[in-house]
Amino acid sequence: RGAESYIRNSFPHSLEPKHVTGEASPGYMVYSEVPQRVKRDLPEVRILLMARDPVERAWSGYKYNYLRALQRGAKPIPFDTMIRWEIDRVLEPCMREMQATASRAGPNGPRIDMSKSCYGKVPKKVQFKEVYSGEPDFNGKTWPLSSLPKPCSYGCHQFVGRGLYINMMAWWYDAFPADQIHIVCTEELSPPAVAARTMSDVAAHIGLDSTFDFMPTVSKGRYNVEGHEGYETITSWDVQSNSKHEMHPKTREYLTSYFRQHNEKLF
Repeated sequence: RGAESYIRNSFPHSLEPKHVTGEASPGYMVYSEVPQRVKRDLPEVRILLMARDPVERAWSGYKYNYLRALQRGAKPIPFDTMIRWEIDRVLEPCMREMQATASRAGPNGPRIDMSKSCYGKVPKKVQFKEVYSGEPDFNGKTWPLSSLPKPCSYGCHQFVGRGLYINMMAWWYDAFPADQIHIVCTEELSPPAVAARTMSDVAAHIGLDSTFDFMPTVSKGRYNVEGHEGYETITSWDVQSNSKHEMHPKTREYLTSYFRQHNEKLF
């Protein structure tokens, strides 16, 4: 429908003074051509990036896409197998080819179009064909096709790539000055006192009253957590996660080290 329709529906003019409007979607963050399009149509826009600890993000994506397979009796491919395959088969070869190692990638180095240059060169079907080829994985196991989640979107094969925020944000910093971009880590949204301060910073960034007291609102609880999808159910801050599945400590250490060498350039 074009940019005019998108802007009209996503950024409606408010009838009330001191209101701001916008939209939220992580879907197009990964595409290199999007920042310039946004700049063309919304040059003064205030951009807010909410980034999760990439290790936790990868693990959460795996649980969402694969551990649900346990409910139907299938045995999902181990998380360690998936992420090591993704790094060794897709990401590292791509970065070597682009001459964008961890020490050079980022706002002052070569740009990497993750979607086209990395994952686009190894189609999803090829990726899974290799994983399910019958060749033993790192643990000497082979995996049947029944382990494949259905439906399977980018979320079930880009656990690591979608957490390399620096490679995606470089394109946005090329298009916009740094003071138009504000980064919030989801870890800064708890506990309530920290969340309230974070919300005040967000309010200031988008042009709202930063002195507003967010504490009564955030104290009510959290949304979209502990198995509750969407924003209809509030989960109390007192509720602790009871997940039966935990990441292996060595896998966490490996991922933490891998992500650090990339994303530390954001801060």
